[in-house]
Amino acid sequence: MKNVYTFLKEYKQLRESETSERAAELGYEWQRRNVYMDPRSGKRYRGTGTKFEEIPDEQPAERKPGQQAPQAPQAPQKTLDQFKQDAQQASQITPVQSPGLFPTDPADDGQEAEMRAVAASQGMWPHYTNGRKDYHIRKQLEIISADRAAAQAELEAQQAELEAQQQVEPEVPQEPQVAEPPPKAPEEFRTIDKVIVDQRAEEGKNFDNSISRGDIDVVTEESIQRVSDISNTDVNDERFESGRQSQKQFFNHYSKDSDYRGGLNTLSKSVAKANDRTKVTEMMDAINSGDYLRTINLKKGTDVTVSQLLADAGIDVNNEQQVRQFVDAYNVVSTFIGDDGNWKRGESHELVGSSLGYYEAKHIAEREDLLGLDPAGVQTKAFNLSSESQSELSGLDPVVTDAVFSILPTPARDFLSKSGSPKTFYNPTEKGQQSKTANPIRGSAALHMWAMQDGRDAYALSGQRRSPGEFQVEHVLPLKSGGSDNINNFVMLLRRVNEPRADLSFDKFLEQARRKRDNVDSDLSSEKVRLRMEKSYRASSFNSELSSIIGSSVSSLIGENVFNNVNSGLENSLGKESSKALKIDPKDWMNYQNQVTNFMEKNGLPPDSQLKDMASDQINGLFDIMSENLGVDKSKMNEYLGRSLINNYDAGARFLINKDGNLERGRGGTSPTSGAVLNMQNSIISDDTLSPEEKSKAIQTANQYHQQFKKSRNNYIDNPNSPEAYENYLSDVIKNIDYLTGEGDSPLKPGRKYDNRLTYSERNNIDNDTSNAIMSMLSLDTASVSGGTDVFSPGFQKSGLTPQSKKYINSLREKLISSYVKTSGFSEDEIMNPDSLTKTKRKKIEPLINALENIDRGLQS
Repeated sequence: MKNVYTFLKEYKQLRESETSERAAELGYEWQRRNVYMDPRSGKRYRGTGTKFEEIPDEQPAERKPGQQAPQAPQAPQKTLDQFKQDAQQASQITPVQSPGLFPTDPADDGQEAEMRAVAASQGMWPHYTNGRKDYHIRKQLEIISADRAAAQAELEAQQAELEAQQQVEPEVPQEPQVAEPPPKAPEEFRTIDKVIVDQRAEEGKNFDNSISRGDIDVVTEESIQRVSDISNTDVNDERFESGRQSQKQFFNHYSKDSDYRGGLNTLSKSVAKANDRTKVTEMMDAINSGDYLRTINLKKGTDVTVSQLLADAGIDVNNEQQVRQFVDAYNVVSTFIGDDGNWKRGESHELVGSSLGYYEAKHIAEREDLLGLDPAGVQTKAFNLSSESQSELSGLDPVVTDAVFSILPTPARDFLSKSGSPKTFYNPTEKGQQSKTANPIRGSAALHMWAMQDGRDAYALSGQRRSPGEFQVEHVLPLKSGGSDNINNFVMLLRRVNEPRADLSFDKFLEQARRKRDNVDSDLSSEKVRLRMEKSYRASSFNSELSSIIGSSVSSLIGENVFNNVNSGLENSLGKESSKALKIDPKDWMNYQNQVTNFMEKNGLPPDSQLKDMASDQINGLFDIMSENLGVDKSKMNEYLGRSLINNYDAGARFLINKDGNLERGRGGTSPTSGAVLNMQNSIISDDTLSPEEKSKAIQTANQYHQQFKKSRNNYIDNPNSPEAYENYLSDVIKNIDYLTGEGDSPLKPGRKYDNRLTYSERNNIDNDTSNAIMSMLSLDTASVSGGTDVFSPGFQKSGLTPQSKKYINSLREKLISSYVKTSGFSEDEIMNPDSLTKTKRKKIEPLINALENIDRGLQS
């Protein structure tokens, strides 16, 4: 059989003939190789070049009635020597191919492949580009070659069987003939570099020769040396030419909005709407099968062809390379998307969290070049990665990235658009290229950077390809150092690199990496540490699942849905392989269920009992079982119980100080409730001095007071210059403090004791929390410097205090000093006369001294 290059050369010559074109002009229809039929006359013609010869009809010879068909003459009897001679000749020639399967001469394969491709196109062949025609012909050529190989092997087997039946004497077995594999197209032949890359992958190695064990990257001398070489190579070296070209293309494309924004919006809003992947799957199926005329229903009465959808988004279906880029990029990216439309995250990402990864630290420690690189230089070396790793993402057209980004699920797109969480977002269509909201231009830019970096960290430059969900947009020049949220200041960093870097200068950042590198027990390289991290991460999964149902019946805490949701959540976030070690075993879950059931029966509690109705020992005992089996923290469970019963998760809206120095609402979201306030409120749940009725009433009232506090706090943020708004806020602060400390008509006992089995620290007590709660609610814990953090303090008020506000402040001042005296060991006289204290003693109560000065400043206004 001829090799593939000979086939391609010969079929190219045949394909360029004018036979098929001339046949189309004459109205002939293709029948088989070189044979055409005139549908008007029914005559058949054999085509050679532009000439056609009529093929005469073959009429079978007539037979007279009763006459039998002529029989084939019988072969004469052969001698043994003749049998041997025939068998020897058969073994020396290529078996004859079965007629009708494909051309006898392999040189005709190209034209045969073209004829088949034309027929398969269903009349669309004249509209195909040359590149697309070549693609479909190659596919048919592969099928023909595979058919020949299969038929040849089958015929050889038949001949061998016939020879075996004819053999009288045993003969020396001959070497079996193995059918050759079907020929490959040129792009399928592996280069030496590709062979090395594939071999490394099979051996569990990354492109940089570091080792990949499941989801964990392990440093090698080769990977360290490679990063060191990159660091020591000047950024202008030809090694980084691909990075420079990618950077130039990146700037040119994302410095303005896409020319295809309308089409991209159609993809993101009508095809990839929310998390419904039905239309996206249908569109990709049509592309993969070449059915560009298939229609997608966008809305009732509106059907658009796949070809039109792609064209409107900038993808030309006649550009085979661009379409292939689109399909490849989508396939790579979509492997990192979970069923819920969010990005999957690697196990090591979740375990390490926001701590600097040990693997990354060892490589970053080699990046001495960062000290002298500007953002453009950092980008150049980072954007060189996809080319250096010979990735299918290398040379990706940003127009293609836009289209891929637009058909991602909404959560995945939103994640990239907001990545890095700046106060304003890059947007070339807005004044100053900044907007208050995230946008798809920025999101697509983040995805494109990820692709240019081949899914690897811009500073570590190593490891396996990671999910976009593990990355954050990095501002090479930190925002607090004068950098901006702009494409010329962007790269993509792993979260476990970006967050530790924060606003550090590169010299400080390198020092941090080297410290981490030298502390080998701080990461997943230590099995003990790894097991602890795994247990902690699984516990956080149970925390998330239990937080919303902790206030329900106990039976819901052991339901199968908790088990299923946690395990499926781990798999969606990490993938099937990475989540194996973290999932809870069905036997372990059953053991947990049995322990809870036995505990409830022993305490005479029905399965539908709720925690809020239990005594402190019962609550603590149940939390012990949950802690032992699920790894959850008891104090965390008690906090979630407080959220459920008192709705005390937050203290109201976020706030900020604008450029004019005035208080205003911040971006969406809420501010967390002070831990001291939470302790005071949540301790009611386990207070055994209360009757069931008193406890229920106390929980209800605490919830009512907390919601009123949030309402007046929000009103003050919206009206910071209104003395009445601040007065109302102070009124609700003192109402909460009085109730929680047992004053007035509160059923709670003054100086009551906590059940410290359910608090974060044994040092938590009502007096300590009272002073801390007042400090927090009045922003006195940060009141030493008036820079916007003391916005709820008396000293911040620019419009002065009303007489009633001053009464509230004085009352809170007395409570603050009284509770501080009970817990600090300082007398009231020492607190009121701090100048009499030694330097060491004064330093211990410095926060309280600053708080009192702030209060006095407000009272004197």
